[in-house]
Amino acid sequence: MASNLFGETKPELFGSLGTSAYTLFQVMTFDDWSAGIVKPLMQEHRWAWLFFVIFIMLSTFMVLNLFIGVVVSAIDEETAKDMPKITHPAGSDERLLAELAAVRAELAALSRRVGEKG
Repeated sequence: MASNLFGETKPELFGSLGTSAYTLFQVMTFDDWSAGIVKPLMQEHRWAWLFFVIFIMLSTFMVLNLFIGVVVSAIDEETAKDMPKITHPAGSDERLLAELAAVRAELAALSRRVGEKG
């Protein structure tokens, strides 16, 4: 897009896809973007500042998201290593169900006793 917009005006900065990519990388890293790139373009394209401000905002957002993604992924890997694995021994489900049935039977018996006394 920058090649199409500014390629004829500044071919040394935006003449080809490669030079445009390099120039936009300079803008993204704030390397002489204002005085060296945008101000000379604004002499012929008054709205050039808007293109570059939007580009800076979008590229900063993308780089920040990339950085956050790397950090979150690293933290997730470390957490997964440190967290003990929860496993159920074989037959534990049947044992729990049997204990639950026994507790229910005891509660039913207590409920009957309270009903007989009351």
